[in-house]
Amino acid sequence: AYDIRLSLVGSEMCIRDRNRNKANGVISNDPISQRDINKVLELTQGIALPPDRDILHTIPQEFIVDTLEKIDNPIGLSGKRLEGHVHLVTASTSGMEILIESADELGIKINGLVFKPLASAIPTLTKDEMKLGVSLIDIGSTTTSIAVFNEGAVRHSAVIPVGSSSITNDIAVMLRISIEEAEKIKIKYASAKASLSSQKLKFEIPNSDDNQMISENELSQYVEARMEEIFQLAFNEIKRAGIDNNLTYGVVLTGGGSQLRNIVVLANELLDMPIRLGRPI
Repeated sequence: AYDIRLSLVGSEMCIRDRNRNKANGVISNDPISQRDINKVLELTQGIALPPDRDILHTIPQEFIVDTLEKIDNPIGLSGKRLEGHVHLVTASTSGMEILIESADELGIKINGLVFKPLASAIPTLTKDEMKLGVSLIDIGSTTTSIAVFNEGAVRHSAVIPVGSSSITNDIAVMLRISIEEAEKIKIKYASAKASLSSQKLKFEIPNSDDNQMISENELSQYVEARMEEIFQLAFNEIKRAGIDNNLTYGVVLTGGGSQLRNIVVLANELLDMPIRLGRPI
């Protein structure tokens, strides 16, 4: 099934291509080459997409040669049929063009675009994690991206239109202050887990009447509520992969939003699986 959503999406589909070299009318079993693999992957370009959507990545998951399944690299094997399971990531055509044009105006040459959690996975995940199962949750400013890895390949990916800027906006609205001031307060006082923040530590609300004060704990209660929403939406996407019970290494958190204090404690409580912060390896 090919799952289309209004954001960067992933799906699995089965592409079949017959690897035939005719010699006197007989199908030969010549060894599979990189050219054969490329031809199988090229067939994905013919899939029907909604208007203004283009394929950003075609990521192989596994190959099947005749009856041999779950092959990572079929080059050199012989067979009559090569089948590939791939993960497709699509993106807005106009959105990608705007990114490239904006960079070009600054004199920056773009060689290519990469889906954010895939880029984050390269420096933060180990081969064992991707092999035995792990989910990467990249909490950005306006979006949260998810990529689920198992058996060394991406099994599901998604983008949620909620990020750490939502927390900043909540603080700004609650305290009736500017976005800039709210961001500073979030970084300095906010905790993802309200019970681990101080009720006694109070700070003055900027530009408030009568020097109004608020405790770190009261502030963090609003922050925790928003983080619970983000993790619940992320967990729903992880479950869509259908392998949440096989994620040996649980979840790795990356992105600016993952730097919120006590976020690992909250994530562990809500997701009930191993949690760690992603660090560049």
